[in-house]
Amino acid sequence: MTDDQLQARVRALITAAVAGLDPADRAERIAYCQAHNEHGTRMIVEDGVLEFRWGGRRLALVAAADLSSTDPLLAVFGTDVPDTVPDGWAER
Repeated sequence: MTDDQLQARVRALITAAVAGLDPADRAERIAYCQAHNEHGTRMIVEDGVLEFRWGGRRLALVAAADLSSTDPLLAVFGTDVPDTVPDGWAER
């Protein structure tokens, strides 16, 4: 996978995650970013799982191996993001 393809997958992941937020959640996240001067999405890598954060809370989770794969992207978005990493994700 090329760098451009990887960037396109990250962009698609973030776009889909933000699009799936309800308007109130999105507004709260934007207000948080403005109040804390924390603009943009942060990515945290831990145990082979990528956590994307925006507006002070989780936006999406994806296994690192899935992000760099050419297979369809398996991710959890928005309000569906669990408090813990789904079983088996760290072993991918």
